[in-house]
Order: sequence, then C-alpha cells, then structure tokens
Amino acid sequence: MKAIVFAAVLFLISFGSAWPQSNQLTQQQKEQIKSQIKVVCDSMIAQMERLDTIWVQYWSDSPDWMCINTDGSRWDFQTFKKFNIDFASDSMSAWTWTTDLQNFPLITDQMVVCSWIGHDQVSLKSGDKLIYNPDAYTFIFRKVAGNWKVFYTQESATVTTQKAEKK
Repeated sequence: MKAIVFAAVLFLISFGSAWPQSNQLTQQQKEQIKSQIKVVCDSMIAQMERLDTIWVQYWSDSPDWMCINTDGSRWDFQTFKKFNIDFASDSMSAWTWTTDLQNFPLITDQMVVCSWIGHDQVSLKSGDKLIYNPDAYTFIFRKVAGNWKVFYTQESATVTTQKAEKK
C-alpha cells in the first residue's frame, strides 16, 4: 500500500513539474500566448458581428464545458450552442461590440483566462434593441489539439431593452 501511495505522489510531482506554470515562461512566451488568444477573440467578435455562427468553432465541446449566464443559470455546451445559433438566426438582425478592456492572465502555457469588458447592442428583427452596458465576460481557454478553445464562460451584464418606435 505504501508503494502505491509513494508511486502516486511521485507521479503527481513529476506531472506537475512537467507542466510549465505561467511564472516559468519567458515574457516573450507570455506575449506570444496572449497574442494567440487575442487573435481568437478578435475572430470570434468579427464572426458574431456578421451573425456567422461559425464562431462556435472556438468553443470546446467537452464534458467539463460550462457557461454561467447573467441570471445565474448554467448551460452545457449543447444548450449554449443551440441557444446562440437559434437566437442569431431567428431573432437577431445585427450585433455590435465595443471593447473597453481586455486582459489575458496566464494560468499555464496551456490555459489562459480572458477578462473582457465592453458594451454591445443587439438589434432584434422585431425592431427592439438589447443594450448591454457594461457587459463583462470571463473566458477560460485551454489548448486542445494545438488550438485555443473556450471551455468555461461567464457573463455579467446590465441589460436594458429599447422598444422599437411604433409607427
């Protein structure tokens, strides 16, 4: 029994030291990772502004995926994906985003947090507008098969509805 415990502890120590922590990375490596994440984020926003649902390619369809919504509800990947694709195609006519602050704290060379604060506006096909100001996202990215994928997201926002003018 002692041998099994010892082997497990040795394995964990070996595994832990083989996984570079962010403070073991050079500044150049950290900047390169942040740059990679920013490219992914910019691409997501560009696709979302075109109402092109291909942006879901940046999310990781994994069992540990989670979304925490502004109302505190939680969604798995399939629920998140279905809602966003359906909402974009059925209800939205336009979406715009303005970034006020973006930050990329590194956890490791394989995991990065993206703190993203801004404001956005969703124009609905009904003529109503949803205004999110401020709108803050926390994304946790993990490198999967060489690509950065979101596996956790939380949104905090103040949302107001601007009703369409009646004619």
